[in-house]
Amino acid sequence: MGKRRNFDNDEFLTPDEVADLLKISKTTLWRLEKKGVISAISFSRKIKRYRRKELEKILEEMFRCQRQESEKRK
Repeated sequence: MGKRRNFDNDEFLTPDEVADLLKISKTTLWRLEKKGVISAISFSRKIKRYRRKELEKILEEMFRCQRQESEKRK
């Protein structure tokens, strides 16, 4: 029997939803996944989903870095 995962508290997004949220193409999303910047969960060979919590952390980090850069320029 395979490992059972508890996904009860997780919200998952499709690749299209993630690309829209991050304002990137699906190709860029795939590249970020290959580089290890973001991780996906494969539910089957064709079905891939991304955790909303992980995306929120990535967005927070991006905004934090942008704020720091803009404060350096002042």
